[in-house]
Amino acid sequence: MSFKEFEKRNIALFPAILVNYLVTSALALFFSLNSLEKFVSTADIHLILLGIFTGVMFIIIFNLTGKSTAILGGSVSATIQRVSLIIPTIFAAIYYGEAFTRNHIFGVLLVLISIYLIIFLGKEKKQDQVSKKDSSKILLYSLACFFGVGFSDVILKIAQQSYMGDTLDPAYITMLFPAALLTGLITLLFRRKDMPQFRSLKTWIGGLVLGCFNYASLYFFLMAMSSGNIPGTQLFPINSIGIIVLSTLLAILIYKEKINKFIIAGIAVAIAAIVLITSA
Repeated sequence: MSFKEFEKRNIALFPAILVNYLVTSALALFFSLNSLEKFVSTADIHLILLGIFTGVMFIIIFNLTGKSTAILGGSVSATIQRVSLIIPTIFAAIYYGEAFTRNHIFGVLLVLISIYLIIFLGKEKKQDQVSKKDSSKILLYSLACFFGVGFSDVILKIAQQSYMGDTLDPAYITMLFPAALLTGLITLLFRRKDMPQFRSLKTWIGGLVLGCFNYASLYFFLMAMSSGNIPGTQLFPINSIGIIVLSTLLAILIYKEKINKFIIAGIAVAIAAIVLITSA
């Protein structure tokens, strides 16, 4: 929901995201520099390249998320991103031969139903206020977020399954932030119009706050994964459902988003899909 606050306070999206990755990179290197050096010196070159590629995907998806939140709303954007877990699930079944059970099949069908309810029926109830151009944007950003997040999860799955085994090395995650920052700096060379925004104090404050939350959320998620107290089959659905529910509540209570019955039904179906897919 940080992006809704950016929109409300008129904070430029891309510059704030770039500051965010400057902050996360600094925090990651400060807390994990030794483990990162060891990881880079001993890891397979393909794993390092996957990490760099994932970092590139991070900033692209983060930028898409910011734009989709402004167009779709916080609750809808969060839901679409979370149900993209069907993409790595289907990939794992095809590429790694992992079991694809009846629960998975029902889960995938529910995801498709939820997307239809949220994007098509939910949008059509507001058709009088939505121009044809905006309608196309809604579909475009919905699909971009869905496939973007799903594809990055596939890359993460390959890195874990093929190179790291059952555990995800925190140093691998640490490497993603500098890769995202470098990608952003290169992109900035072609986005000269964003340069003046770095003279604005609110760009730096917004990026600093976002970066701290971004790093902390990932850090505590990895801590929960490595603790062994909560199995991954429970942790991922808890995390996904928590994000959807919290985003929806904040969108309604703080940002006064109007959510019609089709969107509510779509969110409920999406939560059911996540439970089915992760419990299979």
